[in-house]
Order: sequence, then structure tokens, then C-alpha cells
Amino acid sequence: MTPAHQIVQGHPARIVLATFPDQNAEPLRHGPIHAENKIIGQPSSAGYGYGIGAPIALGHAEGVTHRQRVNVDVAEQRFEARISFGQQFHPKVKRMRS
Repeated sequence: MTPAHQIVQGHPARIVLATFPDQNAEPLRHGPIHAENKIIGQPSSAGYGYGIGAPIALGHAEGVTHRQRVNVDVAEQRFEARISFGQQFHPKVKRMRS
């Protein structure tokens, strides 16, 4: 069990989407999510969100609020991200293309 699993075990955790403003961030799975110098969760999936033009990570976190700023460890380097509880979309995209 990883430290992030130990923290959320027995507490309500939410599925969250972390969006990275830094285009150089290459988020990975299982890097801790930090808020106020505490580990609050971890990503379970990560990649580049072509629809919004930014790196993203999907995971679990506890005690977060919508649009809260957090830090995510990526290969021992912390990158700032913003938490969202719903899907992200680019404001100029009116519908998804198939």
C-alpha cells in the first residue's frame, strides 16, 4: 500500500481531475498530490488533454475543493495543478468532434 492509499483509507475521497498550466509537466501515475505540505491523494491515470491543450491527471484526493491549487510530484519535481470535480473542455470548442 502506498502512502497516498494509507491517507485516504477510511476517509471520503473524491475522484478529481488535475489540470497543469505548465506545458512541460508530464504527469505520471502514482505520484503524490500535495496540498498545504500534506499528501492528500494520488493520480491513477495521466496524459495530455488535447481537448483543452494541457497536461492532465485523473486520481483520488481527500479534503479538496473545486478549483483548488495543489502540487503534484512528477519524477521528484513538483508541478502546480488545479483540481476540478468535472470534465474539462476548451471554452472555444462547441462540441466534441468524432
